[in-house]
Amino acid sequence: RIFVYGNHDVSRIFARRACKGDRNEMKKRAIALDRAKWWKRFFREEFSNVYRKTVKGYDFIGAHWEGETNGRGVAFCKELEAFYEKVGSTLDRSKPFFHVQHPHPKGTCHGDEVWGQDDGTSTRVLSRFPNAVAFSGHSHNSLLDDRAIWQGAFTSVATATASHVGISSLKSGVAVGYENYG
Repeated sequence: RIFVYGNHDVSRIFARRACKGDRNEMKKRAIALDRAKWWKRFFREEFSNVYRKTVKGYDFIGAHWEGETNGRGVAFCKELEAFYEKVGSTLDRSKPFFHVQHPHPKGTCHGDEVWGQDDGTSTRVLSRFPNAVAFSGHSHNSLLDDRAIWQGAFTSVATATASHVGISSLKSGVAVGYENYG
């Protein structure tokens, strides 16, 4: 299983909305209050903010969202840089490895000005690994946009959710995402 928590999972604001402000209900069900408990319950695995799994000889690294969100320039995972310092030399550089996080690595897919990118930490870290393929999707931009795939120092691929893809954009005429809180 390769999953990562995103901002809606760990935000106390979204937890409060989902539980209609009922603090007792939040304590019982809100992932934001105890991510490790819910991770263990759902996946029967110990929780770590950054993890590595090997599947059929390929490495997958997942980095979870940690704090509240403002959507732009988010320092979403404080342990990311230290994690790569520790495991970087053990990654097989002769084949790709896959990095999964919720916000886009800054300045990669969908460009430098897109809403929903991190603070640049992952771009800086992953730039040391030309064999890295990063998957992200916080911006909700469309897979139909040519900028959904970026190839530079590493490869960055924007994913999307079908329930949040709109049909037009004022800027480019390309399908972009929208958020429905209703």
